[in-house]
Amino acid sequence: MKKILLVVFMVFSALTTFGERVKIYSGREVFYFIDTNTLEVTVNKGPHREILSIAQNNLEPTNVLKSNNKISFDRNSKKFSFKVIKDRLDISITATKTDDKITFPQISKGVENFILPLYQGKRIPTKDKKFKNYLIGKGEEIFSERFSMAFFSSEYKYFNAMIVVGNIFNNTYKFTDNEGDIQFNLTHTFPIMESPKTISFSIYILPKDIKEITATYRNLLIKNKDFKTLEEKAQINPNVKKLYGASHFYLWGLGIITAENVKDPKGLYHAFKKDLKIKEDNIAKKIYSGLKNYDEKDEFTKNLKTEVKEYYSHNVNIFIKGINHSLEQKNLLQYPKQFSNSDKILKNKYEFYNRYRKYLNPLDSFGDGVSNYILTELKNNNIDRAWLGDNNDLYAIGNPEVVKRANKMGYLFGVYDSYHTIVKPGAKAWSTVEFNNKNAYDNNTITGRNGEKIKGFQQTGRKLNPSTTIPLIKDRIDKILSNGVEMNSWFLDVDATGEFHNDYTPSRMSTQKDDMNARIKKMNYISKNYNMVLGSETGMGFSSKYISFAHGMTRPLFGWGDKDLRKNKASKYYLGKYYSPTGGVPALFEKEVPLKDIYSYVYFNNKFNLPLYQLVYNDSVITTHHWTMGSLKFKGQRKNNYLMEISYNIPPLYHLDRRVWRRDKKYIVPHAVFFSKWHKILVKLPMTNFEYLSSDNTLQKTEFGKRYSIITNYSTIDKFYNGEKIKKQSLIILDHETGKKEKYSPK
Repeated sequence: MKKILLVVFMVFSALTTFGERVKIYSGREVFYFIDTNTLEVTVNKGPHREILSIAQNNLEPTNVLKSNNKISFDRNSKKFSFKVIKDRLDISITATKTDDKITFPQISKGVENFILPLYQGKRIPTKDKKFKNYLIGKGEEIFSERFSMAFFSSEYKYFNAMIVVGNIFNNTYKFTDNEGDIQFNLTHTFPIMESPKTISFSIYILPKDIKEITATYRNLLIKNKDFKTLEEKAQINPNVKKLYGASHFYLWGLGIITAENVKDPKGLYHAFKKDLKIKEDNIAKKIYSGLKNYDEKDEFTKNLKTEVKEYYSHNVNIFIKGINHSLEQKNLLQYPKQFSNSDKILKNKYEFYNRYRKYLNPLDSFGDGVSNYILTELKNNNIDRAWLGDNNDLYAIGNPEVVKRANKMGYLFGVYDSYHTIVKPGAKAWSTVEFNNKNAYDNNTITGRNGEKIKGFQQTGRKLNPSTTIPLIKDRIDKILSNGVEMNSWFLDVDATGEFHNDYTPSRMSTQKDDMNARIKKMNYISKNYNMVLGSETGMGFSSKYISFAHGMTRPLFGWGDKDLRKNKASKYYLGKYYSPTGGVPALFEKEVPLKDIYSYVYFNNKFNLPLYQLVYNDSVITTHHWTMGSLKFKGQRKNNYLMEISYNIPPLYHLDRRVWRRDKKYIVPHAVFFSKWHKILVKLPMTNFEYLSSDNTLQKTEFGKRYSIITNYSTIDKFYNGEKIKKQSLIILDHETGKKEKYSPK
């Protein structure tokens, strides 16, 4: 039979003229048709035919070469090649002109749903008007910054077509309307420094089963040695295992002293004012002189005029914030030459305490988020695993004993760090954009195609070329660790987000691929040279071998340009300021706000959510929410988040100071304890399956290895699975080896 089919194909090939649709036979039941004039790609799987990429403008090709399983031709200054290997179709497009573009594929006709790794994953019905309008409204976006993995899939009536992208760089995508349906369009630009100027794709025709898509992709990664498990990472750094079962907490609050460390606020206030008036030098005068460059000095000075009898909590916060600012100064007092910055800050703290001890709580109780109080509370509430993130290294430098104790208690303690934006020497912005290297602003920054420097975050300063940052990293980390702060984890902002740049600096022309490799080198440098459990923002697939955890995959940052969320303070949707009047958790992170309907629909509706990233990387990278989109941020979403976190095996993420802990621990503790028990088991296994179990997609199943299943009911009514009642907004975990079951309903 095969011989007869081959003869038929050879006769067909011989009769084909330039510009006709050419059939490529795979040797099995799959046939591909390539229209050399329009680039339309069609597939036949058995009796079923679908269009994989729709027809474009009609141009006659040249240099057409054909064989049994391959066709190549030239068209519009580009060379095209289509080759079938078994059932897979490999496509390559090479440009002969610089800065040329190609939009391919363009997918819409016959597609019922798009299966896309937009961050964690989405299943998008092509006829869903609400989703379509949202996607079209976003316009053109950068592929590597939104697609966590290098593939996309189209779900047709009888099969899925998965397209793996061989070159993730210089790609944009956008959604358009095609006669009422959503159309997906990918555009690749061929920049001057790219060599070869090629974009490639591989198309796989798969059964209509989501796990077939992710298993195919995972197997490709393993085959290409682009996959490393957490257990393999733990062989190099055993501290990686401290992530197993760990909830993630960012710790906030004034670094040295907080209002809660003061037992007699009025007494301290009176004594401090009295010391300012006496002739002899003292710590109060040093503190006041240390306010020279303090942004809120005028408010502090005005506050000092308040009568003691009228002194209330508002005044205490102003007073303590100012004192804290000065105690963080490294030139407040006279110090021995050998003192580190941490030694200097500790001396400031001791001098202050010794002068005013009768008004203060014990010294070991000092601190807010970074404090023995928080550590004790976590431990006493059976939270035995946690990643603790310090958003400002001064908190840890001022309380190194807390970091040391956290290590001994089995926690990971890390600092938020960034090498993305740099400001001019002497300019003030925020700590991670200020560097000691005075030449870096001019010499280490990225030049755009137009010859101008690319601006940094929020149009501040410039963006650093990651290939130049190792000396900056060494300088900063060495200085932090030289203070005796025993951190065992590090969090790198931006580097795993898929943000890549071509750098046109004449002395350092480099490609987006060079940019990616420089970021990988940076990650390796920190994790290996400093033995850190490394995390980064988002955790796009290219970074998976080099980091162990990521923030921003599950609930990504959204609504960046929405004024109601970001600027309009009168809006009920306003997320809050990146500021706290008490020095604790800023409102941006702890203020609970409602969701706009569109964001609830697109990002929180389980009709569309898929654990695509977890199906590939569950046992490789631990991911959770963006730090501004934590587990408790949005009203009415706590239970929904908690169910997804267990079902997808994703850690909850919180922000803590003493006040927020006392307010929210009734929600944090039971969930963190339940999560930890199961995450310790499931994180070492691959997620092997995901299924919708109800027509409305609110009853779902995830599977881990061959042993565990989680049946989750996101809906507000009870449902049944295999005779088992799954209560509304609850789940059940099944152990198929022992037959045991455990139910969970979030508080």
